[in-house]
Amino acid sequence: MKTTLALLLGFILTFGQAQEVSDYKYISIPSNFSGFSANQYQLNNYLRLLLTQKDYKILSDAKKFWPEEAKLNPCLVLAADLDQVSSTFSNKVLLSFTDCNDTVLYKFEGESKVKEFEEGYKDALNNAVASIKKQQAQIPTYREEETKEVVIKTETKTEHPGTELFKKYSNKLDANDLEINNMPVNGVYILEGKTYFKSNLQNGEFVLLNEDKKHMVAHFYPSSKKGVYHVYLGNSMKNSGNSLIGYFDGNKLSYEYLSADKSPIVIEFTQK
Repeated sequence: MKTTLALLLGFILTFGQAQEVSDYKYISIPSNFSGFSANQYQLNNYLRLLLTQKDYKILSDAKKFWPEEAKLNPCLVLAADLDQVSSTFSNKVLLSFTDCNDTVLYKFEGESKVKEFEEGYKDALNNAVASIKKQQAQIPTYREEETKEVVIKTETKTEHPGTELFKKYSNKLDANDLEINNMPVNGVYILEGKTYFKSNLQNGEFVLLNEDKKHMVAHFYPSSKKGVYHVYLGNSMKNSGNSLIGYFDGNKLSYEYLSADKSPIVIEFTQK
């Protein structure tokens, strides 16, 4: 179904009316927080997990990977950042959210009495996120100065994530937009007769490219547990942010999802 939104001249809607983080659909999480080194203590991945559990759609800070809706209107996205707060007897963090105008809108402080740094900072971050409500954004908010017609395609799907999603998304991502033509190949894997190429990114992340290396099929983000990943299928698509669980031990590669009856189904790749 196609829905045409006519944005009239001078009609400007912003998130100035938004009162809480929960009014935003998307949150971007950077590779490096201001107060920590690159994914120190796995805090980036932990924040991604905590916010996903509250139904937020998580994006990276690389806008070229954003879904079309967020690219059209960056003001649908809040940028998260995390800093340390000086404290003598506890681990403290300050979680902040910045809007599309680089204005810090929300700050949440979390504290933990756990002395060990990794567990203490994670506990403090969990306490900070506890104050944030579940995502409940309803109506897209556009910032437009001129008359513009935007066509948004929507379709209803009843299938669950799995092999069919790899087939569905492998033809739909534009190589020039994603700039993946020259990405290195760090492994070759086979699934149901099709070849996929593994390409490593920063901070332990990696992606899978399809057979002609022009389309990105999946993005793997490391979790707090070694060898376990959060997997996002079809970046730049409206369904990005639907997170699966992936596994990679240096050789074996797989991911799993829940069937209709909530039982786990594992999809395994064969290394070539």
